[in-house]
Amino acid sequence: MNVTIISAFRNSVSYLERYFEQMDDLQASLMRRGDALQLTLGYGDSTDGTGAALFDECSHRFCAHLLDVSHGGPLFGSIENAQRFKQLAFIGNRLLDNVPAEADVVGIVESDLLWRAETLLSLIDHLAHVPAVAPMVMDGPESFYDVFAFRKNGVRFRKQPPFHPWLGSDLVQLDSAGSVLLMRAELARKARFNDEEVIVGLCKDIYAHGGAVWLDPMRAVQHGA
Repeated sequence: MNVTIISAFRNSVSYLERYFEQMDDLQASLMRRGDALQLTLGYGDSTDGTGAALFDECSHRFCAHLLDVSHGGPLFGSIENAQRFKQLAFIGNRLLDNVPAEADVVGIVESDLLWRAETLLSLIDHLAHVPAVAPMVMDGPESFYDVFAFRKNGVRFRKQPPFHPWLGSDLVQLDSAGSVLLMRAELARKARFNDEEVIVGLCKDIYAHGGAVWLDPMRAVQHGA
């Protein structure tokens, strides 16, 4: 099985080493079970040398396709903003347009997150039973991070426990998810971000193409950087 991870980077030098150490662990874990890892990485609009550092990190280490996804727009924090959403959709769709033909699984993984290889492996294995799946995305033991993208029955997740009234310990179907989203490659080749809702729009497109988005509430990643 070929697993392709797509991530984007802007002014990311401070956490590049961590990102690639995590990818080292994932690559080694995949290889031990006879699978392969490819990276499709976008960079652009940086002022700290992120692009050159990415090439250095990947050289002789990963099978990686690096894409310049510069858009010339301003740098935003983690806010809901129409211009930011348009820029993110442009980047995400450029990366999805370059998913390798041989990919079986595609994972969207934000570049500043902290995670363990076993978490992503568990999500990958879920794809034998569900079309797309995400973990919990936290920024502390009792604080949920991605309250924009994670929604069920039209209701957003909240930062404080219990995060959502429909949340339990079993896999649960969502309207949408973000930050980390693993999907079967055939969906990644069809579904696209939109300018208004970014990854929420991507999840709607997954449903439009016959897929569904699920959450494993027993798996979590942490917002870092």
